[in-house]
Amino acid sequence: EDTPIKAKKPKKKMQFNKKIMDSIKESCSTVVGSCAVDKLTEKQEMVGEIERLKKEIKNLEEDWKYERSYRLKAERTKIME
Repeated sequence: EDTPIKAKKPKKKMQFNKKIMDSIKESCSTVVGSCAVDKLTEKQEMVGEIERLKKEIKNLEEDWKYERSYRLKAERTKIME
């Protein structure tokens, strides 16, 4: 009655199945993770491109305003002469 209780050794088949499931989980997480990273990078690139285009449009609008004002001033000076 005083004999220690021995822990049962897991069966080899169960160990093998656990290894397979672990490897499947790992491969799925890396594929999904890389896809998510790619989409995030793509999104960041698009946001950066949109911001760059917004700045370019703003600069073109300012250039157009200055050009228009210079043209109007030039026309006024011609009329006054």
